[in-house]
Amino acid sequence: MIAVSAFLSFARKAAACLRRFERRSVWIERIICGRMTTNEVSAIRMACTESGSKIGDFYAWKLMQMAYFLVIDRVGGAGLIRLIEKMDGTVYQEVDEVFKEKTGLIVAIPHCGLFVLSILAIAGRARGAREVYIFYESPENLSGNKTFDDVYKRVFGGPESGVSILHNTRSGIARAFKALRSGAVVIIMPDVFRSVDDTFLVPFLGRPFNVALGVGGLSSRTRSAVLPMVSEVSDRLDGFRIRIGELIRPCDGIVSETDSRHVLHGLLDEYGTTVKVFSQLEVLMRGRIHQWQYIQRGFRGRPVFGPLSGEKLNEFAKAILSDPRLMLDMKFGRWNGDERQT
Repeated sequence: MIAVSAFLSFARKAAACLRRFERRSVWIERIICGRMTTNEVSAIRMACTESGSKIGDFYAWKLMQMAYFLVIDRVGGAGLIRLIEKMDGTVYQEVDEVFKEKTGLIVAIPHCGLFVLSILAIAGRARGAREVYIFYESPENLSGNKTFDDVYKRVFGGPESGVSILHNTRSGIARAFKALRSGAVVIIMPDVFRSVDDTFLVPFLGRPFNVALGVGGLSSRTRSAVLPMVSEVSDRLDGFRIRIGELIRPCDGIVSETDSRHVLHGLLDEYGTTVKVFSQLEVLMRGRIHQWQYIQRGFRGRPVFGPLSGEKLNEFAKAILSDPRLMLDMKFGRWNGDERQT
């Protein structure tokens, strides 16, 4: 652990030097980021502007991120636990009561800051109250996630610890639904998706952003609440605290499950919950957007519209036109509080 502390101390001193940069350095970028295009640099600059920081802050963060990933990859489970305990400055009292509730809970935390250490900290804290599951893409589809499997085994050992992992597979999704219905906590990272065809656009960081409705779907179909969180790294890059949002209760369906319009209105519920989640994440990430892993996708280029068939558009139009509240307004001339008769 002494060697780890010395290594991180050296990395922080180097990061402090990088923070002084106010202009782009291609040489520094190639060392810590690899070769970047003009568009990628432009996206980083926009993210820094949103954060109220400069390009040197981004360079410093990337260096420290590399240092922490090296530590996470090589330190044993006991060492990682001690490192988390030393670095974690989160005030958990405000969320402990939520962890004690008996209904399912989805923790939505993006790839921002020291999200790996933060997820381990959340799981360790919540498992005293109920079963915890960490949900992410399988290593078969994303090879880098094998590191997360290894870290989980080193820190928690296995499911007997009260913490389990779920991969984004058919069986993993089924287990996530079952776990939430039984009152478990499922930790999920909502800012990723497998295919853009599975996404919808939501407002995020002042621009449209492609997201999957995974969090909204889990919440709506299991009647589970969602709690947004963001890992916020300290100014000295030597610690973190988890910023905790407001609890989002599942949307109440507009129509009953026996109604023919239920599927479409269920989709609207899922979308509405997702929009609420990302609205809170935007606030929680304020000042730390340059530490977000998906700056390039969030700030570069135009968003992609997923396909929407004519059949779906017809269903959507029929659902709107058959809404009894709208029909009442059309019949009696009431619209936005206007009581005029037609």
